[in-house]
Amino acid sequence: MTTNAAGGTPVRSRARRGLAGLLSTAVAASGLVALGVAGAPAASAAPAQVTNATFTWDLNNEVNAGAFAPGTWNLMSAGKIGNPGAGGATLKSADNGATWNNGTAAGWKNADGNVTIEDKAADGSYGPTTFQGTRTNSAGQTTSGASQTILAETRLVVKNGVGTLDPATDNATITWDGDATVLFYSGMTYFTLSDPKLTLTGGAGTVTATLGGYATSMDDPTKWEAVPEATVALATLSGVDVTATGLTATPAYREVPYTAPASSSPQVTSGANWGSFPQAFVDFQQVLGQGPYWYSTGGSADPRKVANPLSVGFSEYKASVQVSKTTLLPSGAQEVTVTGSGFTPSLSTGTRPPLSGRPAGTYVVFGKFAEVWKPSLGTATAPSANRAVGSQKWAVAAADMATIGGANSGAVELKSDGTFTTTLTVNKPALDATATASQLVNYGIYTYGGSGASAPAFETYTPVTFAQATPTVAVSAPSVAQGLPAAATVTVSSTTGVAATGNVTLSQGDTVVGTQAVDSTGKATFDLGASRPVGSYPLSASYAGDANFLTATGTGSLIVAAPSVTLSRSTFVPNGAQTVTVTGTGFNPAAATGTRPPLAGKPSGSYVVFGKFAENWKPSAGAATATRVNSSQKWAVLAEDMATIGGPDGGAVELKPDGSFTATLTVDKAAIDAVATAATLVNYGIYTYGGSGGTVAAYETYTPVTFTQATPTVTVTAPSVSFGAVATATVEVTGDGDNTGSVTLAEGTTELGTAVLEDGKATFDLGTALGAGDHELTATYTGDANTTEGTGRTTLVVAPGTATVTLSVPARTYGQVSTAVVTVAGTGATGAVTLSRAGRVVGRADLQSGRATFSLGELAAGRHALTASYAGNGNVAAATATGSATVAKATSRAKLQVTKKPTRTRAGKVRATITTTPAGSATGKVKLVVRNAKGKAVRTVSARLNARGVATATLPKLAKGRYRVVLTYAGTANVKASTKTVVLRVS
Repeated sequence: MTTNAAGGTPVRSRARRGLAGLLSTAVAASGLVALGVAGAPAASAAPAQVTNATFTWDLNNEVNAGAFAPGTWNLMSAGKIGNPGAGGATLKSADNGATWNNGTAAGWKNADGNVTIEDKAADGSYGPTTFQGTRTNSAGQTTSGASQTILAETRLVVKNGVGTLDPATDNATITWDGDATVLFYSGMTYFTLSDPKLTLTGGAGTVTATLGGYATSMDDPTKWEAVPEATVALATLSGVDVTATGLTATPAYREVPYTAPASSSPQVTSGANWGSFPQAFVDFQQVLGQGPYWYSTGGSADPRKVANPLSVGFSEYKASVQVSKTTLLPSGAQEVTVTGSGFTPSLSTGTRPPLSGRPAGTYVVFGKFAEVWKPSLGTATAPSANRAVGSQKWAVAAADMATIGGANSGAVELKSDGTFTTTLTVNKPALDATATASQLVNYGIYTYGGSGASAPAFETYTPVTFAQATPTVAVSAPSVAQGLPAAATVTVSSTTGVAATGNVTLSQGDTVVGTQAVDSTGKATFDLGASRPVGSYPLSASYAGDANFLTATGTGSLIVAAPSVTLSRSTFVPNGAQTVTVTGTGFNPAAATGTRPPLAGKPSGSYVVFGKFAENWKPSAGAATATRVNSSQKWAVLAEDMATIGGPDGGAVELKPDGSFTATLTVDKAAIDAVATAATLVNYGIYTYGGSGGTVAAYETYTPVTFTQATPTVTVTAPSVSFGAVATATVEVTGDGDNTGSVTLAEGTTELGTAVLEDGKATFDLGTALGAGDHELTATYTGDANTTEGTGRTTLVVAPGTATVTLSVPARTYGQVSTAVVTVAGTGATGAVTLSRAGRVVGRADLQSGRATFSLGELAAGRHALTASYAGNGNVAAATATGSATVAKATSRAKLQVTKKPTRTRAGKVRATITTTPAGSATGKVKLVVRNAKGKAVRTVSARLNARGVATATLPKLAKGRYRVVLTYAGTANVKASTKTVVLRVS
C-alpha cells in the first residue's frame, strides 16, 4: 500500500496488494552514516589495506519515527527478522519482538554477528539499544506518528569491514559482512539488507547492499511470498575526499529524479526537499509496496526522506608473523620456525615472472636490510640493494609451488586462509660476508610480496639479535669402591641446539685435576685415579667459553663407597621358603685375598648368606666359625673364578670389576632354626664376608631380616543372580603367605558356610534360598602360621525372579457363560492376579498352584480384550498377559405355521416361531412375504416377536393358486439370521 502525496487517503498499489490499510501516512526517506575505528595509517603512495572498518547508517528520520497505527513505530533489528507468514503482522512488545502478534517467531535482536543496533544515551554516547529504546529518544520521550520532531536515535552499525583505500587517488573498496532489517509500523512492512559495500574511484561511487523481503503475490492476493533478492545501490556519492583518517560524504538525494511506475505516486519535483534515493533501490521498495517512502511525493513527510551523511574510519590491515626465537648465537647456522597469518593471497599480485598477474604470495627471508627497505615504496626509495638476504623461502598457493621450483627451491604453501609455516637458517657470519654495504644495518626476519608484487600489507620486519648464551656445566662421577679407578665427565650443554667448543678445567677441591677440550657433544672425561679412601670428594668444573657461549661453572662430587648391600625385601613370613635379591656395591675385588683353597692367593670375593649369627661374628675380629650358621649361601667372585668354585650350581655369582654383584638367596626360618640351635645364635639376617679365608673387615656387612605374619587381602566375589537361580560366592585370600586354612561366609549373624582354602580360594554354593534384594556378605579368614586373620565383604544382588503369565479363554457361543484361566509360571510366583476387560476390573483372585479361574458371565457376541495382571511379590516381579474372549453368535431356527388358511373370500393367519441355540427365545422382528407362482410379492407384513419368540400375522385374501410364504428373521448383534418358507395352495 502507498500513500498520496499529502499523506492522506491510502492508494492501493497494483504491484503489491494486501498491506495493512493503516499505512496511510507518508513516510520518510533515509540518511546514511558510516563511522569508523581509530588507528588509521598514514597516507602512502600505495593503497592501504584496511580492516576493522565500521559502517554506521541511520537511514532517515522516518526509520526512527513513530507510526500512525496505534501502538506501532518504525525501528531496525540486527539480523534478518523471521517471516510472519502473512502481511500486516506486528512485533509483540510483550516479549520484546521475539514473536509476531500471530505467534510466529520474529527474533528481534540488537546484535547479530558484525551488526549492532545502537542507541544514543543522555550523555551523547552510543551503545546497544533495547527494544524499548527503538521508540524513545535520549531524553526519554516516546515517538508518535503525530510528532515530526520526537524521533528515536538508533543507528545501524556494521563492523569488521575490509578492503583497500588510497588517499592519493580518492579510491576505496571496503566490504562488510552482516544482515539487518528495517521495519515500518512495527513490521507491517519491512525489508532486509545484507553485506554493504563501499566503492569509490576518484572520489565518486556507491554504497550497495543485497535487499530482500516478503510481500503479497501479484498473481494471488491470498498468497504471501518471498521477494527475490537484489543487489542495488543504496547511495550515490561524489566529491568524496579520502583521507588517512577515513572519509565523509553526503549521498545524493536532492533534485535526483525518479521515474515512478503508474501504480505508485508520481514524484513531485518542487520544493526544497524534492529528490530520491537511487532508482534501483526505490524500484525494489515498490515491489514491497513501500516505494514512496524513498522519494518526494509532495507530502509533509518529504523533509524526512533526505539522505543523511555517511563516514568511514579504518585501521590498516597488516599481516603478522611469529618467530620461534629471536635471540640467536653469533656464530654458526641455526634454524628458526616462522609462522605467518593474515597473508590474504589476493592482496599480492605479481608484476614479473614466474607469477606475473597472479597471486604471488610472500617472500620469507632472514636478511640484513636498510632502514628503508619496503618494495612498496618503489625502487627509487627502496632499491633491492637495501635488502641483503641470507636465507629465503617463498610462500605461495599450493597450485603454484611447482611453478617456482617446488620445496627444493624454497617453496612453502600459503594456505587460502592466509597462513603459512616454514623454517629459515640463520647464520650471522655467512650473511655478514655478503651484506657489506653501509646502509645494511638491521638483522631480522622479513616478509614482502613475491614476484615483484607491491603488497604493503605483507611487509613485516621481526628483529633478531645475536648474543652469547650461558651454557649449563654438569659434573658427573660414578660412585666407586675403595681402591678402584675413578673418573668424572664434564658436560657443557645449552638449549640453543648448537654444540659448545673450547676447554673445561676440572678441580677436586683446590687441586686442579686437568684441562681438556670438550668433544663434539660438549663432553670431556677425566681420570681421577684410585688412591682415595672411603668418602665424598667435591668436584668443580669451569668452562672457558667460545664465540657462542659465555664462561660457566658447574659442580659435582665423587663418592668412594664402602661395601654395602640392599635387599629386595627384609620382612618375611615365619614359615616356608621365600626368596630375596641381594645387591652389593663397593666390594672391590682386589681388597680380599684368599688364604685357603680354592682361591688361595687370589681375589676371593665375598660370601653372601642368609644366616642366624651370634652378636660377635666377624672373621676379621677372630670370631669362631660356630658364630656363623647359614642355610642359604652364594659366593660372589670374579667371572674367571666362577667355574673354580663350582659355577652357578655351586652358588657362584659374578663379582664385577666395579665391585658390584647380584645374588638370590632362599630365606626359610624353619630351616635355619633347625641347624642354628646354639643359644648364642640370635640374629637373623643377610650377611657378607670375605671368601676362601680372605679376611676383609670392609666386606663384613649385616642386614637384619624379620619374620612376622602377613596381613591378608580377603576378596569376596558374588555374581548377581535372579531369584530362584543358584547363588555362589568365591573367597580369595592373597598375601605373602601360603594362605592356608579356612574361611567362613556369613550374612549378618547368619552363617552361610565354612570352606577350606585350596590355592588360596574357596567357593560357596548358596543355593536358591536367598530372597530378592541386596545381601551383604562377610568372609572371615581364620589365618595360619604365616598370615593373620582377615575379612572381606561384598554385596550379592538377587534380582526379582520373572514370571510368565498365560491367559486361556475357551471360545463360547452367545448365551453360554465365558471363563478365563490365568496361569502364572515362575519360581516363587505366589500372590494375586487381576483380570480386566476393556480397562475395567473383572475380578481378583489368589493363585492356587499357580492358577486362578474367573467367570466372565454371559458375554455379548464378539471379541472381548482381556488383560491378566500378576502383582508379583517380594521375590518375583509383576507381569502381565493379554488375550481375548471370543463369543460367537447364537444359531436361530425359524418355524412357520399357517394357523388359518386364507381363501378368496377371507383372510388367513400364520404363526412364526424363532428359537435359538443355546436354548432361548429370539427378540426383534420378523418379516413375512407372500409371493405368487410367478414370484411376485403380493403382500409383505412385519411382526414383532413376543417374549417366547412367537409372532402372529394375518394373511390377505388370496385368489386361487399356489403361493410361497417366506419368513425372514434378520437376527441381532448376538443371534444369527434364519429363514423359513412354506407353500400355500388356495383353491
